[in-house]
Amino acid sequence: MMTTTKAIQDRVPGVAMPAIDVLTEEQVFPNGTDQPPDHTVLREHFIQEGVIEDTVARLIIKKTTKLLQQEPNLLDLAEPISSMAYKYCVHTMPHLTVPFDSCICSTSNIV
Repeated sequence: MMTTTKAIQDRVPGVAMPAIDVLTEEQVFPNGTDQPPDHTVLREHFIQEGVIEDTVARLIIKKTTKLLQQEPNLLDLAEPISSMAYKYCVHTMPHLTVPFDSCICSTSNIV
C-alpha cells in the first residue's frame, strides 16, 4: 500500500506537500520576543501553507497593533472601504518580499 505522501505526489507531480510542522515561538522569534519575528521563516512557512501556534499568532497581532498605533503616517480612512481596494491588497501581497512593506487590509471593511 502506498503512503499518503507518495500517493499525492503521484497524482500531482511537481506540487510540493504542505508544511506539516507548526512553527513555535522559538522558531518565529529566534532573538527573543522583544525583537521582530524572523520574516523569512514566516514567509517560507506560509508559502508552503504552514501554520503557527495560536500564542505566536496572538503575539504577532499584539505587537503589530502596538506598532501601527504609534505610526504617525497612516491614513485614517472612513468606512466602508471598497472591495476593489481589498482586491488590490490581496493581489499585491504575493509580490512583496520586504517585511512590513505590505498592504494592511481588513475583511471587516469590505462592502
